[in-house]
Amino acid sequence: MNMVFLRQRQISQLENGITIARYIVDAAGTEAMRTYRDGGDGWTALEALCHLRDFEAVFIARTRVTLEQDNPPLPRPNPDELAIEKRYNEDDPQSVLDEWQKYRDEFLALLKGLGDDKATWARVGIHPINGPLPLNQILVMAAWHDTNHFEQMVRTLAEKRT
Repeated sequence: MNMVFLRQRQISQLENGITIARYIVDAAGTEAMRTYRDGGDGWTALEALCHLRDFEAVFIARTRVTLEQDNPPLPRPNPDELAIEKRYNEDDPQSVLDEWQKYRDEFLALLKGLGDDKATWARVGIHPINGPLPLNQILVMAAWHDTNHFEQMVRTLAEKRT
């Protein structure tokens, strides 16, 4: 498989992400989204959803700075601090989905606008934990990020631990 094919599949995953999240939210309801915690003391499904929304903006920022600068440091806010500071568990799940959709649309437009130029997709930013991160890997990370937190949300809601 070539890289263009793989990028198209990952962009397709991102296109489906909000729809998957909407199914989770609709099936669970607001009360369950706010109540049950991952492992009993981790994030609620709502906190994971808010994290997805806020890190969409991080993926956009990482992509932009990587396009605009050579080997820039990439932003990485502390997820746990954001959850506390922004009081994630008090958010309305439907509003979070709507806000996330706006970020996702922006991110998808940015990614699709890059075309298939190998040099563009090979541009690198420096992740504070993972080191050099080409745009190709930012895309992979974004698609993985969705799947990782969808699993967390579904598992937390299924286990219903408080």
